Amino acid sequence: MPSVVDKYAIDMSLSYKSVADALEQHLKQFVDRKHASGVTYDRPFASLKKFLEASAKYFTGTCELPKEAVLEWTAPRKNESPKTRQARINTVRDFAEYLAARGVPTYIPQRAKYSVSDYIPHVFSNDEMKRLLNAIDARPSKVRGLNNWYIMPVLFRTLYACGLRVSEALKLRICDVNLEDGILTILGTKFHKDRLVPIHREFLPTLKSYAIQYLFDKDNESPFFPTVKGTNW
Repeated sequence: MPSVVDKYAIDMSLSYKSVADALEQHLKQFVDRKHASGVTYDRPFASLKKFLEASAKYFTGTCELPKEAVLEWTAPRKNESPKTRQARINTVRDFAEYLAARGVPTYIPQRAKYSVSDYIPHVFSNDEMKRLLNAIDARPSKVRGLNNWYIMPVLFRTLYACGLRVSEALKLRICDVNLEDGILTILGTKFHKDRLVPIHREFLPTLKSYAIQYLFDKDNESPFFPTVKGTNW
């Protein structure tokens, strides 16, 4: 009976157009194994695809993952948090270990360890929140080419009143916002979980008024907070 390694190994005698094709095939099988084990791997997969594209300049005629390519990809980046870099390094390391186990010459970076963040969150006072919302209400009608002056006041109040992440609010579709029962359905949030978020009864009329004025002619799959072109952010 063939081993797991044999099952997923690539016959290196096969003729590929380039080393990039061979590594991309390895990547596909690597991700297939992740999915088969029940792991959702969309974001790391996208990161590894970009890694291989950026590393192509280091490829030679031999199927391998060069040290120069790994070091360039895992180097610190401007304005990048330590946690983001750690995730990028560990993703490449996992893939490199997979390649090495299949006989592909590979440079394996050291696994990054999570460090304690020195970030101190700021808790806004009621006065600060009031001044912030007043500033949003008074913003010019056009900022960076956007004329959605009617969206921003409601969007920021939704973040504040419902405790949403920015990405969660911007992904809301009209069908995710139940204005009758006062419930938001948040899909595919952090850790790939869904959740229901109640809308405060004092804020619900604001959302209803916004929907009646600006979303009356949209279908249920349309974004609740669209861009100026009516698309998702």
